Amino acid sequence: MGVQRDGAMRQFYTIPYTKLYKSNKLSLQKLALVEPLSVGYHASERASINSNDTVLVIGCGVIGIGAILAAVQKGATVIAADIDDSKLSFIKQFGVSHVINTKKEDTIAVINKLTDNKGVNVVIEAVGASSTYQLALEVVGFAGRIVAIGYAKEPIALNTSLIVRKELNVFGSRNALNEFGPVITMLEEDKWPFDQLISKTYPLEETAAAFDFWYHNPDKIIKILIELK
Repeated sequence: MGVQRDGAMRQFYTIPYTKLYKSNKLSLQKLALVEPLSVGYHASERASINSNDTVLVIGCGVIGIGAILAAVQKGATVIAADIDDSKLSFIKQFGVSHVINTKKEDTIAVINKLTDNKGVNVVIEAVGASSTYQLALEVVGFAGRIVAIGYAKEPIALNTSLIVRKELNVFGSRNALNEFGPVITMLEEDKWPFDQLISKTYPLEETAAAFDFWYHNPDKIIKILIELK
């Protein structure tokens, strides 16, 4: 909803029953996490991540967190990168092996140390900035995979020679296709504190205030819920 069809912020709408998913274990609040986490999960599917991979996820917003959780769920060694120490501290409790503050640390040096100068197998870019896309090309190893999930606000110039010389596979990733089921299973297993992904909950009549808070405090928000009664 909201992508292939109009969204569901209305009293009645129709949807094919084959598109419906349910869980007898999850609360409505946790079920509301399925869609955003599925976007990141889809990126992990695009990269065919497995337990032999070392994966760098750049960006620890809700989409990046979805990619991180998916990669951890699949048994990969996961490195999370962001410019916000609070987000990096938060994400440590979800099974990541290493965190990197790209604003404070020499990211390339850290990656080289962690991978014995081989680079990571997979990079998922969940920011959409010129610097982070270039970083992805630099830290991925030969024959590695890069998944582009972050939307850039303007055209980006990249060192395409790295794509050629490293024989890289570059994939685009948008939204989710068949990931709702695996994400529901992951949430039902309850391995990590998923409730903490919900930053704030607002009643319907305060929806405007919710958007205003999100706009002015993006660093404090992972997921906002609007409660319908």
